[in-house]
Amino acid sequence: MLVSPRWNCIAIVLMCLLALAGERAPAEASETLPVGVAAVDITPDEPLRMYGYAARTQESEGIAGRLMAKALALGGDDDEGPNVLLTVDLGAVPPALQAQLLDRLQRRVPLAPERFVLANSHTHAGPNLQRMDTLAGEQRERMRGYAEGLLDKLEGVVLEALAARRPGRLAWAQGSVGFAANRRVVTDGKWTGFGAVPEGAVDHRLPVLRVAEADGRLLAVVVNYACHCTTLRGNFAQIHGDWAAEAQAFIEADHPGATALITIGCGADIDPHPHGTVELCRQHGRAIADEVRRLLAGPLRPVSPQLAARATTIRVPYHSPPSVEELKAAADRSYALQRLARQLERDEPLPEYESFHMSVWSFGDDLAMLFFSDEVVVDYALRLQRDFDGSRLWITAYANKVSRYIISERLLDEGGYEVRNSLSTAVTFGRPETLQPSMESRVVAAVGELLPEPFDSPGDPQPPLPELFGLPALGQAPLEVHRTLAYEEHAQFTYAVAEGAAGNAKVTRRSLSFPSGAYLVDDLLDLPRSEEPVAYRIPAPAAEQVAPWRSYLVDDDARLLPPDATLPAGPERGEAEPEEPVEGEESRIRRRVIHLLQRTADGAPAELPTVEMRVENDRLQVEVTTERQQVHLVLPPVDVGAGQIAVTAADARELLPPRLLPSGILPWGEAGRNRLARWDSAYREGRRPGWDIGRPASQLVQAVEDGTLQPGRIVELGCGMGHDAIYLAQQGFDVTALDIAPTALARAQERAEEAGVQVRWLLADVLRPPDLPPFDYVYDRGCYHGARRQNAAAYVRTVTKLSRPDTRLLILAGSDRDSRSGGPPRVTEQEIRGDFAEPFEIVELREIQFDTRDAPAQGAAAWYLLLERKDKP
Repeated sequence: MLVSPRWNCIAIVLMCLLALAGERAPAEASETLPVGVAAVDITPDEPLRMYGYAARTQESEGIAGRLMAKALALGGDDDEGPNVLLTVDLGAVPPALQAQLLDRLQRRVPLAPERFVLANSHTHAGPNLQRMDTLAGEQRERMRGYAEGLLDKLEGVVLEALAARRPGRLAWAQGSVGFAANRRVVTDGKWTGFGAVPEGAVDHRLPVLRVAEADGRLLAVVVNYACHCTTLRGNFAQIHGDWAAEAQAFIEADHPGATALITIGCGADIDPHPHGTVELCRQHGRAIADEVRRLLAGPLRPVSPQLAARATTIRVPYHSPPSVEELKAAADRSYALQRLARQLERDEPLPEYESFHMSVWSFGDDLAMLFFSDEVVVDYALRLQRDFDGSRLWITAYANKVSRYIISERLLDEGGYEVRNSLSTAVTFGRPETLQPSMESRVVAAVGELLPEPFDSPGDPQPPLPELFGLPALGQAPLEVHRTLAYEEHAQFTYAVAEGAAGNAKVTRRSLSFPSGAYLVDDLLDLPRSEEPVAYRIPAPAAEQVAPWRSYLVDDDARLLPPDATLPAGPERGEAEPEEPVEGEESRIRRRVIHLLQRTADGAPAELPTVEMRVENDRLQVEVTTERQQVHLVLPPVDVGAGQIAVTAADARELLPPRLLPSGILPWGEAGRNRLARWDSAYREGRRPGWDIGRPASQLVQAVEDGTLQPGRIVELGCGMGHDAIYLAQQGFDVTALDIAPTALARAQERAEEAGVQVRWLLADVLRPPDLPPFDYVYDRGCYHGARRQNAAAYVRTVTKLSRPDTRLLILAGSDRDSRSGGPPRVTEQEIRGDFAEPFEIVELREIQFDTRDAPAQGAAAWYLLLERKDKP
């Protein structure tokens, strides 16, 4: 056996099943803020005219589901005062009613307008408060009575949430559900009606905010999804909160004691699919609750308690009105224009402008919540995710006011229902395309003004972590992921490394998941040295996802741990007592624990694969064997190196030859996997790509010989099979070499061993490199001219990150001055100077020709570029 079952009397143990009621996490994991939540039933107790579907004029005929209002209060009364999110299962709360509510609240608490958001679920099976003043007789009186009682309830629930505040912490995660479908059927570029359009624009993101008490007890969950609450159609005559109400009920049933709040994203042209029955509302609600349950099991990203709020109103002036006759002719099927025509007929003054409100709540640099009024189409969410840092944006519509559709530039050409009833149509009296600048341009510009600077530029998209990455949980706290360090999707495995925290423990977690459903989780723990034991567990909501699992403590060997154990923080065998910590700092220790899990198939029992382990030279040798294959792993501690992997089939066929695991984030998704496969295929089966000349580049040799590059720390970007890197190591350089092709690196490793030199080989994308200390030199033969096609700015960020003042860069790149067809990508002198002007000085830029395999022959035209990093880039 490679695994030793030895046990230490100090009780080096690990606890797996500690899923107690009232989940708690170690206190003081991060700074807290006051949080409070409350809920109240707002279901009408008598028939009322129903919201939505203009052809529907009857009152409700019973109750199929309860309507709720929920308030979440964040922050204290000092400084700028608290923030309050109030969610209501209603189609729309009229602006006048909301103004009364805010006025009443401000008489009691210091609540700034930009810090108060009323988020309508926009259910079409609730009371039609929006049209209250157009009703007559008993219908009007009943609606007014409901509105008065509603106002009292909304005031009460907000005050209750504010009074309930206690220290808490925020964290968030982002998942997805798929029942939303674009409803705009477009034929030959024009809108032709409503339907479910599978290829239409949609935003399936499901951001989830976890609100917990300081001890980790779940207090509230806020969920956002971009989809109309129109599962129930115009022929449905009972009160019901649609999918949003069902989702809240399911979430609260899954997490007793917690309150669920739903906000609606930019879903004005998005409907649930399928639709038509209460049972389908439940189906959609259950889908959201299941995803919420998965996300809450971890990992989650912590959210700063530093909460700021800003708001603005875009005022869009009306154009000059046409005659009543012209307006009536244009008003066909446009409710906005019909209302204006009636105003003109009655000689009523027309409004001067339409208002569109937006506010931003920013939580430090971690998260920015955008709240838009009105019905905003999905294009806004998709564009804002591209134009700004979409990885940290939460975008909600139907907030504070619901009046018009807010259409995008795409919809202007297509026309149709949303366009005819848009704010753009109203202010231009039926000619929305004449609104300049467009509403889209106005909104995007205003968002740019409101968002704090850290959110201004497009962010670095993050790859999706494997589904079970957060399991097992450390202590009672879900893993809060701060950042992803390495990632690869491969046919044989998915590899992920992330840095985060769980309670007081700092965690660097490495995960390998395999098609068989097996997961190997490698935790490097930085723990406070205290008397409290550290416990692992599988959270109850996730327990059905995994079979019985095993854990191993790794130090000078790997020891199987019993399933009912805790990991103490005291000294281990042979481990010296810690030195006295620096004053004000907590004494901490380091532990490494390996877990083996097996995903179940639809809850069916599943057996763990067999595993053998041993430690050799601080490197953990692991063999994981399933019925189909055997995985061979070499895993140094994750802060030391990435290690390597090999896979063989049960019949001993080589499925994956030994190769490095990634040290950085590799391209993912179908496009990313295809790009990786194309690069790597150039080296497979003993092939040698045209750019590999079989020896170091003559320009590099000359730079070393004439002293342009002198022995020091150097990194090579795009090293291929390592000829240049090996040459540099032979000349006394300390060499790190990166490439995206694992086959090339495997062959480079072999050549380095044959040459008897040491090179630090890293499997990494030049555009998403690992964290490395700055180098004396950066060298690149043939990488820049290809990488800049994908993202020139990211390449420049990489070389800036890898350098420091006075670092020299030597780049050999294809030149546009080559008139021959084929050859490497080509870069112009102007592009070079534009790319590097800000962080670097150009020391030398001259024309050369690439070397070829046949030494006397001249290759493609190229640039010799020598740069030096400025003091202040």
